[in-house]
Amino acid sequence: MDRLLTARAVAELLGVRPATVYTWVSNKCIPYQKVGGALRFNPKSIAKWLAAQAWPPPVGDEEEGHGDD
Repeated sequence: MDRLLTARAVAELLGVRPATVYTWVSNKCIPYQKVGGALRFNPKSIAKWLAAQAWPPPVGDEEEGHGDD
């Protein structure tokens, strides 16, 4: 199992502020999990989510989630 990331680690990885990550969570735009009440992020889910944000969408991924789940 991959080690889960904190919101701060995701923010650093993506080059955004932690507040931005929390906003994305609030708007259900980014995949996350709650573990004991704390937000955690699966690195593989974040990588897949990030790939789905590319424009134009990668060929064959037209039906992948774009944060609307």
